[in-house]
Amino acid sequence: MGKTITVRVDESTYKLFRASAQADRRTLSNWLEFAGVYFAREAPFVSNEEMKTIDTASLQRGLENVKAGKFRRAR
Repeated sequence: MGKTITVRVDESTYKLFRASAQADRRTLSNWLEFAGVYFAREAPFVSNEEMKTIDTASLQRGLENVKAGKFRRAR
């Protein structure tokens, strides 16, 4: 049996969700379930194996450069 959850959102978020549900011809509840499942499955994330390959020293140097103001803004 399905579970019920309660979510509090502001008015503009509610309107966005409702309009998206209507555009997909879904109930708001069904659209929220679909969107949540889709995001949980498809959103990019870094696995533990991938984290091991990331050069954390380079990231730390980059963070230090940003804190010191040594960076160029993207255009």
